[in-house]
Amino acid sequence: MTDRVDRAVERRALQICEEALDHEQPGPWALLTYAAEFEAQPLLADRVLELIGEVATLPQELEASLTTVKPPGIGDRIGSYELLDRLGGGGMGTVYRAKRLDSGFEQEVAVKILNARLLSPALVERFAAERRILAALHHPYIAVLIDGGTTAESVPYLVMELVEGEPITRHCDANRLSIRDRLELLIKVAAALQAAHAKFILHQDIKPANVLVGTGGIPKLVDFGIARLTNDGGASEAAASAAGFTADYASPEQIANERVNVVSDVYSLGVLAYELLCGVRPYHLHAHGRQRLGRELAALPTMPPSQRLVKLDAGEAQRIASLRRSTVRAMRASLQGDLDTVLLKAIHPEPDLRYESVSAFATDLRNVLGIRPVNARPATAWYQITTFIRGHRLPALLAGVATVSVVVGLSVALYQARIAQERFTDLHAFSRVVLNDVYDAFVNIPGTTVGRQRLVLEVQHYLDKLAATASGDPALGFDLANAYHRVAQIQGQPSTANLGETDTALTNLDTALRIASSLDVRTPEPLRLLASIRQTRAEILAWQGNMQAALDEMQQSLDLYDRYQDRNQVSENDFVQFAFNHVKAGDMAGHPAFPNAGDPVRAEAAYLRAYDLIVAPNRWSASWRVRRARGVIQERIGTMRLLAGDIPRALEHFEDSLAIRAGLASELPQNQDVLRDHGIALEKIAATCQASGRLEEAMTYYQQALAIYRTLAQGDPENANAQRTLATGLENVGTAAAALNQRQAARDRFKEAVTIRRSLLARDPNASALSLELRNALAALQALE
Repeated sequence: MTDRVDRAVERRALQICEEALDHEQPGPWALLTYAAEFEAQPLLADRVLELIGEVATLPQELEASLTTVKPPGIGDRIGSYELLDRLGGGGMGTVYRAKRLDSGFEQEVAVKILNARLLSPALVERFAAERRILAALHHPYIAVLIDGGTTAESVPYLVMELVEGEPITRHCDANRLSIRDRLELLIKVAAALQAAHAKFILHQDIKPANVLVGTGGIPKLVDFGIARLTNDGGASEAAASAAGFTADYASPEQIANERVNVVSDVYSLGVLAYELLCGVRPYHLHAHGRQRLGRELAALPTMPPSQRLVKLDAGEAQRIASLRRSTVRAMRASLQGDLDTVLLKAIHPEPDLRYESVSAFATDLRNVLGIRPVNARPATAWYQITTFIRGHRLPALLAGVATVSVVVGLSVALYQARIAQERFTDLHAFSRVVLNDVYDAFVNIPGTTVGRQRLVLEVQHYLDKLAATASGDPALGFDLANAYHRVAQIQGQPSTANLGETDTALTNLDTALRIASSLDVRTPEPLRLLASIRQTRAEILAWQGNMQAALDEMQQSLDLYDRYQDRNQVSENDFVQFAFNHVKAGDMAGHPAFPNAGDPVRAEAAYLRAYDLIVAPNRWSASWRVRRARGVIQERIGTMRLLAGDIPRALEHFEDSLAIRAGLASELPQNQDVLRDHGIALEKIAATCQASGRLEEAMTYYQQALAIYRTLAQGDPENANAQRTLATGLENVGTAAAALNQRQAARDRFKEAVTIRRSLLARDPNASALSLELRNALAALQALE
């Protein structure tokens, strides 16, 4: 009922507004002429005055250039199209359903014609800008521009894809979509808006009427009539539109007519999300004029959606819950916690405290769907654990039982005078569960770096005590060496999530190496472990600047893997590990993003060896680990081709890598290594664009990669690898901005990168690679000053 009333009010308000615009003082004229109708419908009066106010905010020269042109009617021909019926309109233009009249070609379209009463150079230019904007957008969730031109009276028009749909709120209610279904739909809308931002376009009017959902539940973002092009992809500010806006969905800075950027669209999308999920908007504004609207908005408290729901009339709340196939109690439980936090961050009054991009907002919506920690909340250990348990109830329960059993059982047993053999076997078995199954359940989840270290250190502590009572037990020795290796990886292996403590990591690796070297490496597991320990040592030694020792250690690792491979006991996962071993060898030989020996020929040979192991053979499954390895290898070979100046070949490898990595990121949005891989793949495409002189296109890809890196870094602040990757992403965007002569944006990016790199070096002062990266960043920043 509410939707029908709103639509009727909107139609009537448009009719009155169009009449009023023919008079010198449209507001007073409307109030006087329709006084009785307005008295009966105060909302109608508000909407009429709002529409007149929107038109009044157009440039002042508009009034001097108003012209009167007979508006088109149903049945008229506009270019190659016959108008069939009126679909809607506002202050700027009217949209008609039309059919194409070209012989042998039938097509129904939407034709948007500029309001002839407002024909002026300023408005014609704005309409032309909308055409340019739509022509630049190609996305499955954005309505497509088909044609355009001018009528016989020189009135501009656009021809667009006809979206046979209804506003997203009405579609969701009519189909009684659940909270989950609505979130999935919102994520698609966010993808469309992010695509616009990637083309440096702000929409500035996100609201239900501009997100239509048609057949098959496919959303379409429409009406870019007040959209604006930003200066540098949304990172710097763009002037707020002087045209009309929809007050309830407009950001505070848009209402105040201040400068806006992409976070203004984030705000509007957040309001839409709030309404779509909660059933009501966070607030309704009634004032007129920007100043009064701004004061009214500032005075209104922003209530979490779960609280807003229960403040409604009981009958209304139940109606809203029913439209989501839920009860008020269950719906409130769905909104409480993460969704409350995410939506409030999106609509925060302060732009700097919102999500920095639509992509970051969408990532947290996906995190809510996947029951993963959201980036809008502090990544405390307790929050990470409870979220994991909610998302993995049975595995987490079993893991919790195993962990408690280890800690309690070992603590009691080790203080006994002697340990029975049966008890020793049980405790050892439990420790392996924690070290492998429990650890593996957390390893790829962002924000768990510190928690994983504590877990492994606890197991390592008890394994040390067990080893003191049963020296010479090879199985126990293997697990103990594995524990020391795993904690060293967390402490300082540069290529994985780590705490930036390379000195401590090397100490633990020495212990792991001593224990593993005493094992029988004629058997598969000890040999694999020893090779992996040496690879990790090689990485850290290179990171600290001891390149020759690193290369020697890496060669020993390769020799061990070759020995294992010759025994014909090799699984698919082993081949993945072998391939990555050669990738690491190539990185140390000559990859510019890593500490290296300056030998790109040797590097490419190592990558090609990895290619022969995992990419060329057609016998492997499509498991995510195999596919990830293929994506990494293609990217590495492409990098070598780019260094050699072979851009076409480099692009072929980079495009293959991006296709693989983008697919994996969609399937495994909780896996931090996969997400980081996706960002790297985007950066590599950007690098080929930059090398080809396509600087704006390069900036688009660099911005997309940066959004991924920032999300990962915010989700795991202690992860030195994530922070370093973020710094690299900032520098890439800064370099692209400098090439586009956007020097202030470039300086801002490099300043942030320098801050991050200084923090990392303070944490790990012996890492010569960090020192070099900091010096390079400071030099680039100085060149921009």
